[in-house]
Amino acid sequence: MLIAYNDPSGVTVHRIDPNGAIGEEVKQATVPDVGIFAHQILVTPSNTAAILVTRGNDPAGGKPEDSGAGKGQQFWSGMVTPGSREIA
Repeated sequence: MLIAYNDPSGVTVHRIDPNGAIGEEVKQATVPDVGIFAHQILVTPSNTAAILVTRGNDPAGGKPEDSGAGKGQQFWSGMVTPGSREIA
C-alpha cells in the first residue's frame, strides 16, 4: 500500500498482512521525489510505476510559486524510485 502525506510532503510504502491489515513500512533505499504538498499517489495497472500528484503553493509574502506536478516514479518490489517505466 502506498500512502501520500501532504505536510510535510512524503510517501510511505507498507506491506499488507495476510489478514488484510496494513503491515510494516517498507524502508526505501532512496528518498522518493515528493515535491510540494503530495496529494495522491496512484499505481499503474502493471504495478511497476506510480504517479504522485503534488499540489504546490501560490506565491505569498514575496516567496515565488511552488509549482504542483505529476511526478512519475518507478515502483518495483516495494521500492519507489525516480523515473517511470510507463504511463498507463
